[in-house]
Amino acid sequence: MEKTQKIISQSDENCPIRKSLKLLGGKWTLLILFQINDRVIRYGELKRTIPGISEKMLIQELNFLVEHKFVSKKAFPEIPPRVEYSLTKLGLNTLPVIDRLATFGLENLK
Repeated sequence: MEKTQKIISQSDENCPIRKSLKLLGGKWTLLILFQINDRVIRYGELKRTIPGISEKMLIQELNFLVEHKFVSKKAFPEIPPRVEYSLTKLGLNTLPVIDRLATFGLENLK
């Protein structure tokens, strides 16, 4: 019985893995997407759910995710200001990948 080998092409700038990692490979990116999940969450609550992230980094990551259409941001003209975040359709498409990573971690990284 012959095994068929999978041919892996060069990981150049057109590589889909490289492109995905460019968008999702940040230290906090997947954690932020995982915490927002399928709910609407305010900034302060999101900050509390990710211990160790600085305010500066959370703001930068959220701005990046909003700019790349993974997250939508809704600001309310109130005092004090209120901002809510939720995943877009593109952001929701990352959840199965994140779930698989979580499953891998639970099963293999004890």
